[in-house]
Amino acid sequence: MKNSLSSKLLWISLVVVTACIAGSGQASAPLLQDIKVYSATPGPVATATPLVRKTGAATPSAAPVVVPPTISSVRTMFPALAEVAIPGYSGIIVETLDGRTVIESNPGFMFNPASNVKTGTSYSVLKAFGPEFRFATNVYTDGALDQATGNLIGNIYVSGRDPIFGYEHAVAIAHELNRAGVKT
Repeated sequence: MKNSLSSKLLWISLVVVTACIAGSGQASAPLLQDIKVYSATPGPVATATPLVRKTGAATPSAAPVVVPPTISSVRTMFPALAEVAIPGYSGIIVETLDGRTVIESNPGFMFNPASNVKTGTSYSVLKAFGPEFRFATNVYTDGALDQATGNLIGNIYVSGRDPIFGYEHAVAIAHELNRAGVKT
């Protein structure tokens, strides 16, 4: 009977601990606002010429040329960054809407997309989960707590898919388990 009561108390404690951690460890809701787009035209209009075209001089070649990085090849010609050593390769091209090049640095190299890809990823996550979604981390046990010694006889399971779950959260869970009477 006492073992059953201890087990129930442990489960209740774990639920309370999980709720406390989920409530305090998660970020507050971000300030999101609807984006309104106002236009004088009623909508998109088809054009005879393509709206998207290839920019710069980057063309793939049959055999890529490997250039070992030197300090001159990792420095950009972009004036704002002219004196900053950039590890690896960098490039930039800024064009006007009519295609005139304003400034360029290493326009002949091909690069992977930069951090602006994160904008699309963030949009996809917001559309899939919504702005109010919060990841939750749950803590379970299949064991029983010996109240006299503070020993948990069994396993502790931590579940959740929180991409920012870190050691701080694990320490908080351990602290709350300790407060609930779990010593070992």
